[in-house]
Order: sequence, then structure tokens, then C-alpha cells
Amino acid sequence: MGQIAVTMPGQFSVTINTLGTASTGAALAGLSGAAKTTATLYWVGGLVGGGVAAGTAVLGVGAVGAGIYGSIKIRRAILGHARRTEGLSEEEQAILKAADALIAAIQNTLNSDAEVTGREMALMSRIGITPLLARIDLAFTENRFDDLKIYNRARLRGHVNNFRSLQTRLENA
Repeated sequence: MGQIAVTMPGQFSVTINTLGTASTGAALAGLSGAAKTTATLYWVGGLVGGGVAAGTAVLGVGAVGAGIYGSIKIRRAILGHARRTEGLSEEEQAILKAADALIAAIQNTLNSDAEVTGREMALMSRIGITPLLARIDLAFTENRFDDLKIYNRARLRGHVNNFRSLQTRLENA
């Protein structure tokens, strides 16, 4: 008996038994090769009120759907889920608030069309960026980011390194 198996990643498997008959009267289970494929597609298409094209579309959409579903599951397994502010630890919330305050100060300066001197940039670096980086370093040292996925911890370290590089450029401006 021929079968078409459709597997949804990580969930369940559906098997469609090809018990019908082809237009020639032959049982689908007894066919092989292209004749079996065409007859099966016609049979699947007949379930939705169409022919071979409808069967191809149904199976194609099913395969695309399974692919999208699987890729979403894999992405979430690697990257994790976005967390709400309420779900963050006190340390993470403090770091987030400090970063938001620094961003707001920079944005206000940019919007004011004020001339910023090199001394002011160096001062902002020492007053705003240095304490933020120190707090993040302390959190890494105390393993407070262990609940993050490895990928996200690595990205955070990369952002911190980029931030340090920008801080050096600010202080040398």
C-alpha cells in the first residue's frame, strides 16, 4: 500500500494512505513512479475539490508551512524569547535604565543643534559610559547573565567591546 507522509517538525506525523483509484481504475497502491505521483496528487487535489494542480498546491503549502514552523522553532531555540522589563532582574533593569538615560541625553544633544566640544564628549564618556560599562562588567563577573542564551551573551559581549572602542574614540576626540 503506498503512502504519503507529512511530518510537522517536533509535533506530529500525518500519513495519507493512498487507498483511492486512478482515473484508469487502477488502485493507487499498485501504481509506481510518475503514474503513482500524478494519481496521488490528483487524489489529494480531489479532497479539496481540484485536480493535480490543487494536490500539488496543497502539498506545497503544507511543506512551506512545515518549513516556516520549523524555522521559527529553531530560531527560538537558538535566540530565546524577548523578555519583558518586569521579567528582568534588578541588575538588568538598572543597566537598562542607565542605558536609556544615556541614549536620551545623547538624543537631546543631537536634537538641540548645540556645538559639542571634544572636552564635553570626553566628560560624557567618563560620567555616562564608564559607570555603565563597569556595571555590565560586574554583572558578567557575578554571572548574572547566565540565564541568557549563549548566542545572546556573546552578542552582549560584542556590543560591550564595540562600546569600549567608541568610548576610546570619544575620549581621544
